[in-house]
Amino acid sequence: MLSTLSGIEQLVSYYYTPSLREEVPSPWGLPSHLDDALIVSNRLASIVEKACSLLQNGENIILVGEPGTGKTTLLYAIWRRLWDEGFNIALLREGAPIGRHHEERGFYLFFDDLPEAPELADMISRVGAKGIVATARVTEWSRLKPRTRGSFVALDVPRMSEDEVRSVLVNHLVRLSIPYSEEAIEEVVFRAEGLPVYAWTVVRDLQVKKRSLTLEAAKNMPRAMLDYVEQVIASTLLQDGRALPGAYCCLASLYCLSAMRGRRAHADHLHEIHRFASSLMREEVGDRPDPGLFASMRTYLVRDPELMAYKLPHDSWADILEGKGSGPVSVYIDDIRNILTEEERRNILESSFMRAWDRALSDYERDPSGNADRALSLAYLGLINFKAQLIGLKEIVEEFRDRKLSLVLRNLMRSL
Repeated sequence: MLSTLSGIEQLVSYYYTPSLREEVPSPWGLPSHLDDALIVSNRLASIVEKACSLLQNGENIILVGEPGTGKTTLLYAIWRRLWDEGFNIALLREGAPIGRHHEERGFYLFFDDLPEAPELADMISRVGAKGIVATARVTEWSRLKPRTRGSFVALDVPRMSEDEVRSVLVNHLVRLSIPYSEEAIEEVVFRAEGLPVYAWTVVRDLQVKKRSLTLEAAKNMPRAMLDYVEQVIASTLLQDGRALPGAYCCLASLYCLSAMRGRRAHADHLHEIHRFASSLMREEVGDRPDPGLFASMRTYLVRDPELMAYKLPHDSWADILEGKGSGPVSVYIDDIRNILTEEERRNILESSFMRAWDRALSDYERDPSGNADRALSLAYLGLINFKAQLIGLKEIVEEFRDRKLSLVLRNLMRSL
């Protein structure tokens, strides 16, 4: 009986099936309207077809490409194809020990950015799990163990053609009712250099600022993706090339966020990260936090409703925050990186998480039902990052044992 219960627990904890297809884009950092804007050209359709065929032949698939080529969007296109055809598909969850129960039940599992979870990648190869589709940047994929890489069939995701980028850009603009000129479209397509993420970043920036896509605006956009992301950050945090009050605090907070697994943090944790980082920036450079400025910067982050988390919009944001930019923001990021050693950044993340946990636990004790999901999601993101012992978590997991995250947390707590 105990072994049967253990098997059932493992089954339902290492993967989960969203009830609606529309729930999938948000955890992967994709726009919620993607179904209406998704373009699958003949060339991309052939990759989807090949991936589905390999999956049904018992292979694992890794979609590999340089940053911004649309790997995650292609992952969703494969998901949508299998969903529409009635296959059993689910999301692979980090933190729980993976098994092969999903194969017995005919499930295919999906995971975005596999190198961000190296333990999971290694476990897939060790147990011989099949039927998994994931994504990876070229450089990060090459750093994983040869045995891990050998467990997957790699499919290259190249840059898009100009026609494909044009279709992506126009579809997003139309879906979000953002006015544009044909001349501006051509200018953006030229500057995108085959990267669909450039097109989406342009659209997202226009959406946040409530602006139209004009030819003048398009001509002022940098051509390289990193330069454009840096311009987006600069337009919010700088004025005439100088940091606005609170800018150091915002950048230090984002710099800490970039070190988290999946570059995401629970909303409560992010709030505390900003408090801790702001305290340090006040001491080191005399900056003071501006809640309004931080809120403006946060509008660019992607919200994951299931985990109540915020994540960086794209890997290119992390690249900028890790010092790979060359524009006006890079000067301030260099300052922050000189102030915050890796150890100090880790200390901020851990200390702010424990503060967030104390607050969440206090709120839970006042209103258990109203705060259980909040506490469980905070604990999950904390444990996959810090492996911390959390006072009160065991009692919450037992009280709400029927929640999906409770099963994962039970496995995580056993591994501590």
